[in-house]
Amino acid sequence: MARDRSRARSVGVRWLLAGLLLLLLGVVGLIALRLLGRLLHPLGHLLALAALGRPLLVGSSLGGYYATHLAERHGLRALLINPAVRVQRYFARYLGPQHNYYSGESWELTAAHVAALAELEVPPPQDPARFVVWLQTGDETLDYRDAADYYRLCAVKI
Repeated sequence: MARDRSRARSVGVRWLLAGLLLLLLGVVGLIALRLLGRLLHPLGHLLALAALGRPLLVGSSLGGYYATHLAERHGLRALLINPAVRVQRYFARYLGPQHNYYSGESWELTAAHVAALAELEVPPPQDPARFVVWLQTGDETLDYRDAADYYRLCAVKI
């Protein structure tokens, strides 16, 4: 029994650390759960998923946009940190060749890419109780007021 508690506590600590990592990276939690499953013992992974019930999505910036889409589509809860809204207007000015300074890879952002992002846009949340939104003023790219307006019926902290 004590061993089971210790194992459960260990799994809980791993999930807590994973959750903090998700907050820092701004990755959508649902996708990250699959990746984290490889790091956790298979039984611990199953126990953790069972304890979670339905996952909580966590995303920031563009990850918040994706999390909003998934939360609305699947009835999930979401914690959003400076989420992007109406993203197509941000990307239109970057059409053309792009360079990834970390990998050295070059690629081209096309109008089709921007249109695909626009297709993921959903109306403001239908069930605002499922959303917690943390906004920060002074972001160099995103105007927090756009998100404050979009998520106005949700729990918003500026």
